[in-house]
Amino acid sequence: MRIMARIKNHDLTVLIDSGSTYNFISERIANWLQLPVIPTKPFNVKVENGNPLKCQGRFENIQVLLQGIPFFLTLYALPLCGLDLVLGVQWLEQLGTVAYDWKKMTMDVARQKISAVFAGDYLLFLLGSLESPPSIMVTRNLWSARV
Repeated sequence: MRIMARIKNHDLTVLIDSGSTYNFISERIANWLQLPVIPTKPFNVKVENGNPLKCQGRFENIQVLLQGIPFFLTLYALPLCGLDLVLGVQWLEQLGTVAYDWKKMTMDVARQKISAVFAGDYLLFLLGSLESPPSIMVTRNLWSARV
């Protein structure tokens, strides 16, 4: 599922990937945002097409707004193409129980007294333009994405 996120007031494209162990950020985006890198021993990450990508740095405690909801994440740098962030199990496990609706492209999450509905880009396309990020509507502690 793809959603929009913000780091330092910049809109980013995110892939939520339950097949990914860690969270990743594009090296290009990390450099552009001037995030402070923590050098790590290089390791290879096998991606969907089977090719390994080399990870050479990590970024700690980075505030990522996912459809208006703040998360502080560890991100590993990868030379990603077509994506800015990949959120894997490292992020998903923070959410606890998640109900997916693949037809509507939504994730319904209960987290720290707040219920969140993350809407993927397919739903945003059906509701309106993908050119503008979704706004957030709050009703009785229910956060939901609206275009």
